[in-house]
Amino acid sequence: MTVVAVTARLTLRTYSPDDEHRLDFYTDPEVCRYLMHEPWTPEDARIAVQRRCERTSLEEGALNALVELNGRVIGTVSAWFVAEDTVELGWTFARDVSGHGYATEAVQAVLDEALALDRVRRVTAEMDARNAASARLAARVGLREEALQLQDCWCMGEWTDTLVYSLVRPSR
Repeated sequence: MTVVAVTARLTLRTYSPDDEHRLDFYTDPEVCRYLMHEPWTPEDARIAVQRRCERTSLEEGALNALVELNGRVIGTVSAWFVAEDTVELGWTFARDVSGHGYATEAVQAVLDEALALDRVRRVTAEMDARNAASARLAARVGLREEALQLQDCWCMGEWTDTLVYSLVRPSR
């Protein structure tokens, strides 16, 4: 495991195989309500952690980071290239830590890591349009609403709309 960033209150680090038991918020139906998957079973957690252990550096294409508060995993932030110059961000946090600014702090840290790479010109985030908290988070870290894609995603038995947020690095 590698430390990705340390903020005022949080440590962001890469995954290790034993983290499958530390992601209990992914079993919460409310947390998964706007994600592309049902709440995790222990097997889902094992498979996801195994995959995420391989994504350790944005410079190599993708970064999956765990967010720790005093040793407890409270969320995840991911960044991956979707084009040569474009990185997409994604995040998930435990419900009981909502409202304390932890998600903003963690997402800002990963956004800063992405923008530190010269080849990154654009950063995006896509979310279920019903996820108002995620949209507010995107705006707090400086992404602007770019598009509303109507019924473009078949998710958990229904067509859903997608909000797209983006930030474009100013020309140098």
